[in-house]
Amino acid sequence: MTAEMNRPPFDLVEAEQELVAGFNTEYASIRFALFFLAEFMSAITMAGITVTLFFGGPAGPLFGPSWLQAVLPTVWFFAKVVVFLFVFVWCRASLPRFRYDQLMDLGWKVLIPLAFSWFLVLATIRVADDQDWNPVTTAAVGFAVFVVGYALLVRGVRIARHNREAGEVTI
Repeated sequence: MTAEMNRPPFDLVEAEQELVAGFNTEYASIRFALFFLAEFMSAITMAGITVTLFFGGPAGPLFGPSWLQAVLPTVWFFAKVVVFLFVFVWCRASLPRFRYDQLMDLGWKVLIPLAFSWFLVLATIRVADDQDWNPVTTAAVGFAVFVVGYALLVRGVRIARHNREAGEVTI
């Protein structure tokens, strides 16, 4: 999500230290303010989408009189959004910027194998539901599939790197 919004540490395209032209140097006054307003509005929008899809949206404990119970879902939603905005600012302030090669290594060598391994775990869970396995067996098999899948993908990346460094052509 942070990389999609081009926010630090993934703001390789528009890093302040890297720019000698573009909107950071060309615009001033209201145009400059509108660019930054749009950037922060995208952060708010992304936080709202994340809260809605993955963190229950306005769901939260309801208590008190009926008028308060009508207002609390909105309060919970905005509180969750503020937590995500805090995390965005926290990441921006505490993480160093990635170089382009580091970002590519992270994506191709870590995140893609992790995503494929997670896909294998989800497939295992679906099979476990169809076969009526108990939860302990499902967890054990899912963990084993995840570890084996991730290990095989990492091994494939290492073999490809070794072959590339050795000058061998792989298909």
